[in-house]
Amino acid sequence: MPKSNGCRTLLLLIPPLLFLFPTAALISILERISKNTFYSNLQRSFRTGAFQLVLPRPGGGPDIGLSLDFNHAPILVILGICVIAYAVTVLSAAGIWQLKKVEGTSRHERVWVWVVLIANVIMIGVSLGGFGYATSVQASDGTWRDYEDAGRPDQELTRETWACQIHSLFPGEGWAGTACGTSQAMRYLLLPMAVAAMAVLGSLWVLVRGRGGLKWLFGGKGRYAGFRGAYELQPQEQGTVYSGPLPPVQWQGQQGQQWAPQAYQPYGQQLYGQQPAQPLAPQPQVVAQVSKSDANVEQRPVYQ
Repeated sequence: MPKSNGCRTLLLLIPPLLFLFPTAALISILERISKNTFYSNLQRSFRTGAFQLVLPRPGGGPDIGLSLDFNHAPILVILGICVIAYAVTVLSAAGIWQLKKVEGTSRHERVWVWVVLIANVIMIGVSLGGFGYATSVQASDGTWRDYEDAGRPDQELTRETWACQIHSLFPGEGWAGTACGTSQAMRYLLLPMAVAAMAVLGSLWVLVRGRGGLKWLFGGKGRYAGFRGAYELQPQEQGTVYSGPLPPVQWQGQQGQQWAPQAYQPYGQQLYGQQPAQPLAPQPQVVAQVSKSDANVEQRPVYQ
């Protein structure tokens, strides 16, 4: 598998770094805004330590005093989910960075894949579960129908319920509308958080598919696995079952012949003392001589 370039790696890191982490951070920021906005308009009883609020009745009439008791469970659940999201973001970014190119052992890469996979599945589950829980608590709190409902004692409601009910019965309290809107946004942002975790799983699937898909994930060699020996590269005949590379064969060399030094032979003699054959030189043929005076040209001695 070729090394991932910078743009591809950046695209794979977008879901955890630009979707999941900012969503969790935004929820945390909205919680601080909602809390500061709400508590800045409350009064604290010096005798009981309870939070109190006095609201003017619209259209005139006596003011309505509220004693606020809070159910903090939904807020704590949402903040706990944000903490989990921060941890999942770190694990996801580290895992994608480790898997951006094929290096190391398959076992090492599979461990990272399973860590990122399980972390984001948990993230999806807790996000949807937290949204369902917070919504059910809001539904169980009920609504105020009149000012008498608002003035009932011993009401333990969530911050979102207090803010939204005050805003509905007392429109002049603008701060209650701000606290209500931010509290509702916190709860509904759990759904985009689950979607962001699904997007992280999409980036993870791109990396797993490049290695061979589910077969590689569950222990297979995968698409880009290395060969254990050169024999695996050779074509196999049909009907034969590959049983692994053959064991190396040690070369058994023949025993070398013993060489004994030979006695010095004069130049021209062979190894066994035989005289070399002498080349036959042409022998001159002598023709009978006759005196020059009596011999003609044909009878003069000629050496051939």
